[in-house]
Amino acid sequence: MAPGDSVSRRETGRREPEAGGGDHAGEYTAAEGRRGLRAAPSRPAANGGPTGRAAPPRLLLHVGLPKTATTSLQRNVLMRWHRARRINFLGRCDLPSGERHDPLERFHRRIGANRLTAAEADALRPSIEALLDPDRLNVFSDERIAGMETVGEGARSRADVWLDNLRTLFRRTDATVVICLRSPADFVLSAYAESYFWRLYLTDRYDTFRKFVGRLLAAGEDDAAWRIFFFDAYLRAVRRRFSDVRVLLYEDLLHDRPAWYAGLAACLDADPAELERRFAAERHNIGGRTASGKRSRPLTLGHLTRKRLLRVDSLPDAVQARLVQRIPPLIRLRRKLARWELPRGAHHRWPDDDTRRRVQRHLGLHDHELTSAHRVSAEKLARYGYLRP
Repeated sequence: MAPGDSVSRRETGRREPEAGGGDHAGEYTAAEGRRGLRAAPSRPAANGGPTGRAAPPRLLLHVGLPKTATTSLQRNVLMRWHRARRINFLGRCDLPSGERHDPLERFHRRIGANRLTAAEADALRPSIEALLDPDRLNVFSDERIAGMETVGEGARSRADVWLDNLRTLFRRTDATVVICLRSPADFVLSAYAESYFWRLYLTDRYDTFRKFVGRLLAAGEDDAAWRIFFFDAYLRAVRRRFSDVRVLLYEDLLHDRPAWYAGLAACLDADPAELERRFAAERHNIGGRTASGKRSRPLTLGHLTRKRLLRVDSLPDAVQARLVQRIPPLIRLRRKLARWELPRGAHHRWPDDDTRRRVQRHLGLHDHELTSAHRVSAEKLARYGYLRP
C-alpha cells in the first residue's frame, strides 16, 4: 500500500466505484495513470551533484474554498489519480458508498484544534512526513483549512490554527497553496446555505440568513472569526505562511473554462484536457439555487430534536457534539429520526437589494492585491463582482 492509501469503511464495507467510470470504474492501469498526469519534472539534488541531499517532497495544499467544486475535484480527479498512483492524495473524501478516504484522520483533532507548540510539532512531524511520497505530487485537499466550521465563534478561528500548524508540520516540503475564490456576495449566501444544515440552524444567533448577514456586516477584516469572508485579509494571512500561493476564480469554471482548467492543471502537473474530462464526469454536492436565493439540504426530525428538545444551541459546539454522540439513548434516537427528512430544505434569500450591495461594499476586494500578488485579471474581478463598488 502506498503512502496515504487509507480508506476507512463505514456501514456497507463495499469498495467505492469511481465516479463517472461506468462498469469498469474501479479498474486502473499504468497507461491510464500516464494519460491522467504529465510526468513529474525531475528534481535535482539540492547541491546539484549526484550525491547531494534529495529535493524535498512536493506538496499541493488545496484550500477550497467551500462551494467552489471541491467535492467534484476530490471524487472525480484526485481519488482516481491517487488509485492510479499518479498522485498521493492526503485529503478527506467522503464517497457515495459511505467509505471515507482520510489518511490524516487520526491527526485532525491535533492539527485543527490549537496551535502546536514546537515540542508538539517535532513529535508529530515524523508521523506526518511518513505519509508523504518523495516521488509523487502529494495533494492535501480539505475545506476545513478555510475555517468555516468556526465562523462567528468569538475570536477563535480554526483557519489560522490550520494554516499555522500545516506550515510548521510541512516545513520540509516544497509546498504550493491553491485557493479557489467565489464572488463575495454569492459566496456568503452559498456558504451559509451549506453550513445551515450542519450547525447554523442550531443557534438562535445565526438561524436566519438575515441575522447572519447582520453580524457579518458588523465584523471587520481583523476579526479572525469572520476572516474567511474577507478575501484580501485571508490571502494575506496565507501569504505570510506560504511563499507560493495561487488563486483560481470559481466563475471561470462557468464562463472561461479553458482558463480555469489550465490554472488547476498547472498546479497538478496535469494535462488540461484530461483534467477537464475527469472533472466533468459527474457533478457532486450541487446547491439548490433559486431565483431569489438558495435552498439548504432538508433538515430531519433528528435536527429539530437536537435543537428544540435538547436545547443544545445554548452549549458550545464541542459540548453539543459530545452530548449527542456519547449518550447511547440519544444515539439510537438520532439514528431513527435522521431518516425522516422534512419535505423541503430551508430557503435562504437575500433580505433585499440594499443589503446585498452593503455586503458587496463590505467584503469587496481591492483589485491591486490580487492582480499584483496573484496575477489575476482585474477585468475579470470587476466582471464577476469581486471588487468594491
